[in-house]
Amino acid sequence: MTQRSSGPTVWDKAKWHSEQGDAGGHIFFILNWLKAKKLTTLDGDEEALGRMGDDTTLNSDMVTERGKVFLDKYYDNWLDIIDSTPVSRSRKNLDKFLNEFNRRFPPAPDPDEVAGDSFSSEQNAMYRKLRRKELSGGVEVEHIVGVTLKCDANLIPVLKRLSAEFKWKEGKKALRSHSVPMGSWVKVCCSYLKDGNSGLVSIVQRSSDEVEREIAVSVIGELKPVDSKRILIDLIKWHTRLQAKQRKLALEIVRVINSLFSFHSEVKLNERDCQIIRNYVHKFLANAKTKDERGTAYWALSRVGNEESITIIRSAPRLGFPWEGTEEDAIKLIRKCISKH
Repeated sequence: MTQRSSGPTVWDKAKWHSEQGDAGGHIFFILNWLKAKKLTTLDGDEEALGRMGDDTTLNSDMVTERGKVFLDKYYDNWLDIIDSTPVSRSRKNLDKFLNEFNRRFPPAPDPDEVAGDSFSSEQNAMYRKLRRKELSGGVEVEHIVGVTLKCDANLIPVLKRLSAEFKWKEGKKALRSHSVPMGSWVKVCCSYLKDGNSGLVSIVQRSSDEVEREIAVSVIGELKPVDSKRILIDLIKWHTRLQAKQRKLALEIVRVINSLFSFHSEVKLNERDCQIIRNYVHKFLANAKTKDERGTAYWALSRVGNEESITIIRSAPRLGFPWEGTEEDAIKLIRKCISKH
């Protein structure tokens, strides 16, 4: 007996069978069968691992959209069969129903899915690893970036499946709910895995989603330093005239300038490179409104600054908490840089 209301559709409850002494064991059985056929959601997977009791149900929160259609069409038929057949012997009936269902309603092909409708052993290993992380405490941005830096396009369907399975949010919708936009990180990282550096540059220059643009700049900063430098300097040339309109993106570029050039002394910069970077940061400072913007920019000048940079820092109001001492430290590094030239 299917129960429908404004909430989830309920196909079965253990308490409906308490007089039969079953306590819903057949629900546990079919949940595990549905899980093996990849027709369950995360809720269904967790329920399949739990203990059966009078509160055990089989409802629409536990199965995928395709699973819902299957249960609507075949669950009552299966219940009729197990009235006269042991549940353990009914697997063949479920397999038969599923074969008929797939013939009548062929699953839509997934362009990101690998041949054979399954992951390779390497893909499956990565999928399981990240899935366990998400279930045990949450996948972090660093995990997604770590996968991305493997530069293996075969990992694209793994990231996309995880994003869809866990409903990772994207863009401003995530930020409004104070969540990390993991869906956006996956989208940007997949673009890099598919198209390389050009995929990131294309997002920064053409995407209408400012969150994706900022993430793309962040990923650029995580590449091999020599690649990051080349891409970043080209982006700086392009973005200089757009700074005033795209302040958040400009701040992210300044942050990457700081992390890349201040902490990677092996990245070589000629005078022309220094001038391009310095001019960009000076222009950014001319319109800076917050301590965070100014403090980040001061550090970004530590390797490319000149006497003009020192004058700009000294003429600005003191930063104060939590940036105390930033001015002196930045000027000290700039002077050290000047003395080497």
